[in-house]
Amino acid sequence: MTTSVDNPNVILDAARIRRSVQRIARQIHEDFHSADQLVLVAVDGQGTVLADRIAKELIAISEGNVLSSVLSIHKDEPLQHEISMSPDSILMLLESFTRWVGWEVEGEGGEGGEFY
Repeated sequence: MTTSVDNPNVILDAARIRRSVQRIARQIHEDFHSADQLVLVAVDGQGTVLADRIAKELIAISEGNVLSSVLSIHKDEPLQHEISMSPDSILMLLESFTRWVGWEVEGEGGEGGEFY
């Protein structure tokens, strides 16, 4: 394995990247340890790789549910292009948010607890 000591062009080797991801996950867990559910939203591309690694670490150290989603956005000109998420991801985020703020959302027939 090439390390940053062996090669000045290497900023972080695999072991340091793994430790950094673990440190990020531990910080998220520490800040939100009381949450029943965590939702990670990754920017499409390399953001999904990082979010997947963080999610795996969070699942290993937390008792809560860890969900992840992908946001597709044009990185160079975000306001000139469509920003999109899958409908399932949007629904998942809305359901998580409503639980977080404690809102009762009524579905068909006036029954609470379902989001439509």
